[in-house]
Amino acid sequence: MLYGLWLSAQGSLIEKARHENVTNNLANSETQGFARHRQVFQQRLAEVWEGHPKFRHRSPMMDQLGGGPQLADTYTDFSFDVNAIDFTENDLDFLINGEGFFRVKSHEGETLYSRAGNFARRPDGTLVQIGSAMPLLDEEGKEIKLPNEKVTLTPEGVLLGEQTGEIARIAPVTFTDLQDLDNAGENNYRYTGTDQSVLANSLMRQGYLLGSGVEPVEEMTQVISGYRAYEANMKMMSLQDETVEALINRVSRLG
Repeated sequence: MLYGLWLSAQGSLIEKARHENVTNNLANSETQGFARHRQVFQQRLAEVWEGHPKFRHRSPMMDQLGGGPQLADTYTDFSFDVNAIDFTENDLDFLINGEGFFRVKSHEGETLYSRAGNFARRPDGTLVQIGSAMPLLDEEGKEIKLPNEKVTLTPEGVLLGEQTGEIARIAPVTFTDLQDLDNAGENNYRYTGTDQSVLANSLMRQGYLLGSGVEPVEEMTQVISGYRAYEANMKMMSLQDETVEALINRVSRLG
């Protein structure tokens, strides 16, 4: 393939991937506790440096030509200090004021992790995550069942019933490397690392929720710049195609 055509095609694919990531962030700009996804791009090495056999003919100038940009990684930005904090007055809305994740139990029995603290009480009293209906787990990994009375959450994570007293303790956990948390759907994460979770040294607040970590204006700027870059690459591909066609027609007339 022609070098210029290849670079333009690579550029178009990069902008397509960037657009998909940005639109996903925008779609979650109102999702409680959502952590923004970011992408890392890198320049592909020149072919001569990628472990291929030694070339018979070498050109110092051509050896410096790389293979264009490529998507290296997509990661979750757990900088939760950028998330807005929403005051809801709902007694079952909980906020981890700092680092840490709630533990919830999936429908398959797996422990997942989430920053979204919007919960509801099922008819049997089980405290579940709104949306996924996954039960919230206490510090011992057990499901929390609330009595039919008003409950209060202390800054230390203790749930107190108005008449019952202490019901359970919520203990947010964290990990050494948060990039070992993979998206498990429904705003939850699955830990894929080998280290054990540790208790997060964070206080909790009742009647508050962690907002989304997405800044819509910044994401819309990314959409516009990405569209322009994609359009420029498509124009370059068209120009190079026309150039090759003209060259072929000229050579065929000479024959």
